[in-house]
Amino acid sequence: MKIQLLLIVGLFTCLGCSTHESRTSDRDQESVRVTRMNQVEALLLSNVVTRNFSSPTVKDTFKIKLTGKTITEGKVEFEIKTNDGLVIHYSTFPASYLIGYALDENANEYEQTEYIKRRIAQFFDAGNSQRPAMSAGETFDPDYSEKPVWDDIKSDSTAVAFGYLVGEEAYVRIAYSKKLRRVVTIFGCC
Repeated sequence: MKIQLLLIVGLFTCLGCSTHESRTSDRDQESVRVTRMNQVEALLLSNVVTRNFSSPTVKDTFKIKLTGKTITEGKVEFEIKTNDGLVIHYSTFPASYLIGYALDENANEYEQTEYIKRRIAQFFDAGNSQRPAMSAGETFDPDYSEKPVWDDIKSDSTAVAFGYLVGEEAYVRIAYSKKLRRVVTIFGCC
């Protein structure tokens, strides 16, 4: 009888220890989850479109998203992904770069926020894309592009250019080079 009692007490002791450790472990895991959630910045705005870019027959996904605590102090990520999920372009910059010189330097927080929202919403407007990527009259300028890249894109009538303004004066125009199998900058200024 004493042995059975000792076994039962021992069993409950082990179960109690195990349950206690499990509860502590759950608490620790919950603490880690909460910490990670606090470190993850909130998605504040996004815009996604599909369009032909790297291929004349298959559409790519263009995505811009703004994360952070506030729209004016957030971070913008711009990504282009092929239909099969390969990221072919990725860039990031502060949300304030979407304002540039567009607003008076005394613009308040509300005006800045509304302007950034508008820029995110219009980022992929049709006017920002061009096919062919270069018009017949465009000429090479070594200050803004590289000659082999320029020649490659200029010779491809199916190439599509996408242009966007960041910062105060930085205009970037990119295209997908089928020859190089990557996104290239065909114009980058200031």
